[in-house]
Amino acid sequence: MRLSEIVKQYRQEHGLSIRQFAKMCDLSHAAVANIESEKNSYGNPYVPSMETLQKVATGLGISMMDLLSAADDMEISASPTDEIRDELKDNPELRVLLSAAADLTKEDLIALAEIAKRFRR
Repeated sequence: MRLSEIVKQYRQEHGLSIRQFAKMCDLSHAAVANIESEKNSYGNPYVPSMETLQKVATGLGISMMDLLSAADDMEISASPTDEIRDELKDNPELRVLLSAAADLTKEDLIALAEIAKRFRR
């Protein structure tokens, strides 16, 4: 079974939207949509990173090994570049935040990261 089929089947069996499943996995809804369509937002083949696969496995309630065993011939990206690019494309507020953070000191970035963690709770 392909990763896209595993995720879609799980969502359908549990009555979950893409956004709901994405929240369970701590992923963006765009990342889950990319997994299911097997394409990134530019129409190129989507290759998930190990981090994304771990988050999907967690959302599915299975181990990473079980997910890798269940998914047929899955290509895995060593770089999260595509995911970051897709996230930035789909989230203009994040682009503004990153642009504003470009001139901050390391200490300011650490403080900003702590504030962002508090918002997630």
